[in-house]
Amino acid sequence: MVNLDNDYDGFRNDTTIVRVFWDRTMSKIASEMRTSGDSVHIAYYYREGQLMRRNIESRMNLTWLFTEDFHPNGQLCSRLWMSLDTVQPLTRYYANGQIEIEGWWCAGRAFDDWTEWYEDGQVRLEAHYERWPIVESPYRMSLPIGTWHYYSPNGNLEKVEVYENGKLKETRTK
Repeated sequence: MVNLDNDYDGFRNDTTIVRVFWDRTMSKIASEMRTSGDSVHIAYYYREGQLMRRNIESRMNLTWLFTEDFHPNGQLCSRLWMSLDTVQPLTRYYANGQIEIEGWWCAGRAFDDWTEWYEDGQVRLEAHYERWPIVESPYRMSLPIGTWHYYSPNGNLEKVEVYENGKLKETRTK
């Protein structure tokens, strides 16, 4: 039971569960929100019932703390702890379990080395983003730097781009 009076601390310490269903029979959950203490746990489900996304948020300021995404077959797609001041690894997977993207992430932006693959495991892109400053503005985009290599699905080098200070300086095609 939820007490919705002006005593926020009392409400915050109660556990609340809210479920939204895909249909009127209430047989399949579309989403579920659980509040407990200072956190909010939200889960979204595919229509078939598999977990699509799991988020943890802070109830104090509604900040996104953690998220996991899943493919319809149940395979992990990505997992990320949100941080505005810590660079962390980011790995994203295809539904077959093969790595799709691997790089570094902070404050909603890519940093340092970044690699992308085709679904069969062949490298698609080798790229580099600026390393610092991490926290300047959470709304500024990542700046590409250095030499970027683009590959075709058969592994042949297709294109090379060279970036300086976030600006494309040169493009070479093979």
